[in-house]
Amino acid sequence: MRRESFRELAERRLAAERGRLDKQAPFTVALAYPSPYRVGMSSLGYLQIYKQIQAEPAMACERVFLPDDAGSVLFEDEPLSYESLRPLVDFPVIALSVAYELEMAGLVQLLHAASIPPLRTERDERHPLVVVGGPLTFSNPLPLAAFADAVIMGEADELALEALRALRDTWGQSPGDPAQRAEALHRLAAMP
Repeated sequence: MRRESFRELAERRLAAERGRLDKQAPFTVALAYPSPYRVGMSSLGYLQIYKQIQAEPAMACERVFLPDDAGSVLFEDEPLSYESLRPLVDFPVIALSVAYELEMAGLVQLLHAASIPPLRTERDERHPLVVVGGPLTFSNPLPLAAFADAVIMGEADELALEALRALRDTWGQSPGDPAQRAEALHRLAAMP
């Protein structure tokens, strides 16, 4: 039996979805969930952030998930977005929602499979900025600091959009520019 390609899988799943918000914008974020599709699409918080980003002017997001068999084997292919099949490394920002500690392994696996150094200290202006939020930030955000360029703690609805607006207005204008990266991180650090 032939294995279904990622393109076929994404097309099949997208065709079955209801309420999907297709949108293109100058600043497009990879909205990643460090678990398989069925888990991410069951997360009300993830779906709420997806809806809010898609409603934001001049901003869009594309969804990225771990493969369905991610727990048992290493990735065979680099992770791609569902909407355009873009590689994760091609986005200026990767926004991840992490629900609990075990998903931190999925975060590392996702970045590694995309040839993005998982550790924040090993990334530079050639790599997307990694912003992490989600339920884990309520209880223990500290372990995420090793992997995230920015951690959005607590109720992230409006704060996440504020952070993404700051990134759109700095890093999103010239990804790859070290000065813009520094300015983006400075603006995020100044947020309450």
